[in-house]
Amino acid sequence: MFNHFLLCRYNLALYSSNPYNVKDKDAWMVERLPMFKRLLDSLEAQTNKDFVLIFSIDAFTPKHFQVELAELLNTYSFKWLGCTTQPREFLQTLKIEREWMITSRIDNDDEYYPKFIETIQNSFQSKREVLDVKGVQFDGKDYYKTNRRYPNSPFISLVELSKERKTAQYRAHTSMNKFAPARFVSNETLYIQHIHDNNVINKISGIKI
Repeated sequence: MFNHFLLCRYNLALYSSNPYNVKDKDAWMVERLPMFKRLLDSLEAQTNKDFVLIFSIDAFTPKHFQVELAELLNTYSFKWLGCTTQPREFLQTLKIEREWMITSRIDNDDEYYPKFIETIQNSFQSKREVLDVKGVQFDGKDYYKTNRRYPNSPFISLVELSKERKTAQYRAHTSMNKFAPARFVSNETLYIQHIHDNNVINKISGIKI
């Protein structure tokens, strides 16, 4: 009844507007690659691989980095599509025949536990809604419970009619639960948000486990 797309922005604007003022762009790319591989490994480990990863990069990314990323992605068994626009914009160009679609947000330096996709898809209902799950933060040493009160984490999924295509990136994740009815669909830990020196936005916000 539905298609499931994972929306991942890799380095959009890094080589153009550079909004975060990264001083050494090539060094950022080198440091980010093993983090991205960790994410890809988590996708390969999914108990349900009926999804498509939408992977977007800056159009001005040096060619050798583009080739390296494509070669890495091609070592995995799941489907992926690359683009140089926002993933939600790229989705507007695709021919989608199934009536419903699910889009899930994922940052390039985070990861899913193996049952994430299975859990989201098993929670599907034929109506527009936001689905969220529980997860943890990891700072390289300790794990922290996120203890999020509302279903509006950076790992939300949006169920909607394919003809609408607002996607889980339609608004900031913190306000998507105001755009559509939202619910937690599992109490299992299903994602890890990694907090590190090159993570310019996210900070530890939970309670140490």
